[in-house]
Amino acid sequence: MMKTKPTYSIIIPHYNTPDLLERLLLSIPKRDDVEVIIVDDCSPDSVFQQYEILKTKYEWMKFYCTETNGGGGKARNIGLQKAIGEYVIFADADDYFTPQFKDILKNYADKTTPDIIFFNAISVDSVTQLPKDRSNHLNNFIQGFKTNPSQKGMELRYLFGEPWCKIIKKDLIENNKILFDEISINNDTYFSYMCGFYSKNIAVDERIGYCITERPSSVSKSISYDKLLIKAKVFAKKNKFLKENGITIFDPNLFVPPIYGIRKRNFKFLRQIKSIINSYGFSFLSLLSQYLKYRLHR
Repeated sequence: MMKTKPTYSIIIPHYNTPDLLERLLLSIPKRDDVEVIIVDDCSPDSVFQQYEILKTKYEWMKFYCTETNGGGGKARNIGLQKAIGEYVIFADADDYFTPQFKDILKNYADKTTPDIIFFNAISVDSVTQLPKDRSNHLNNFIQGFKTNPSQKGMELRYLFGEPWCKIIKKDLIENNKILFDEISINNDTYFSYMCGFYSKNIAVDERIGYCITERPSSVSKSISYDKLLIKAKVFAKKNKFLKENGITIFDPNLFVPPIYGIRKRNFKFLRQIKSIINSYGFSFLSLLSQYLKYRLHR
């Protein structure tokens, strides 16, 4: 029997990948102190039938559906509404947990813990299982934390923008009314840096508890001018927030849209980007200065 209030709530947004979703579900240890929440974001009918089959196969997990397609941010927000655990953990439906994940869960159950615990990851091709580099930034943050916890702790708070590989106190999220943006790209950015901002203390666990996979058809691989305009707004807003709160970190993701426009020589798009960054108090000149500093210290 599951405890009245589980220690952990694992939240999984899903769209159109039931086979990969099952791979993830198989990697989650069945424990009395864990609830698993899956939110399907209006998958096509043919796929939804397979999703319904998973409901009966994994009856100890909780399955929900969005009323309209709203992306991963909307699905995660619904998951947060349903979650009753003391801590929340996010996973993408095409990734999976490693065998060490169960040891990580065991280590922090029924203990007083920091607001956020970051744990490590590996990355592989989803089909071939050959190594990929999607976990490199997290690996570097965690490795550096041992020798420079102050700086690397700041980078984990404010530059590690993905929701996975974190055990987050639910009270931290609820008390500060932190939600995911319901947008088509970088919907997790605001959630991540706001959790980092409000957390009073963080910890790092070097164990590898998660595997980030890479697929050519994943949302993170698709790019369009509309998505890049959204990306520019997300990271201009973020960098403005960091600056206004005296946080001496600049997120280089703001460089991506203008650099793409320059390479494509799309001057109409560049004018749109300029308008966005100007509205958040930045200029192309200041952005260029920040970019040169970033390249110099890489």
